[in-house]
Amino acid sequence: MELADALPIFTIPTDDESGVVDWRAGAGSGAPKVIEWQTEGLGDAPNGESPYYREASVMIAIDGKVQTMLGKRVEPHPWKIHLYGPRAGVMQTTFDPNEMGRPYTVFAYFRRRGIRYKIRNCRGVPGSHIAIADLTVPGRKPALARISMSCGSGGCMETIDVRYPTNGDAGEFVPDESWAKDIEKPAQCEEAL
Repeated sequence: MELADALPIFTIPTDDESGVVDWRAGAGSGAPKVIEWQTEGLGDAPNGESPYYREASVMIAIDGKVQTMLGKRVEPHPWKIHLYGPRAGVMQTTFDPNEMGRPYTVFAYFRRRGIRYKIRNCRGVPGSHIAIADLTVPGRKPALARISMSCGSGGCMETIDVRYPTNGDAGEFVPDESWAKDIEKPAQCEEAL
């Protein structure tokens, strides 16, 4: 499944008034069968930030190429999708490649796929960057994204967290304290991410 095809499943349609993603996203009768849910129903969130949680495994492709890992041989490696929120619905989705490797730069990928973004803040040092950006997937309400990248001798890993503003307008959304620690002076890291 292409990342650009996974993002709309876990973002809010423009005509949806609920302000949350349904917990059944990616699990209903019309959902892609490549999404393999590890969580039955709603589980207790391991991060302590949200009361409920779901986890899936899916082969995510970037421009048609799936990520690989080195096991006994080089083999395809699935990403994890984590959903967090109250019983009413999903407030955060995390796309986690769960492996060191970096076949793309996320903002260049978004541009190629017609996913609009506006970087609000960014911080970085060689080998590690975090960006906070407004994100608009075609046909979906704006969301707030945190893209974090960390590199080491084994390669780089990039995680995409997508949060949903309660008023439906990411331009007016103020990140809660758990994200405030990541916001510092803007830096030029679009090319790094």
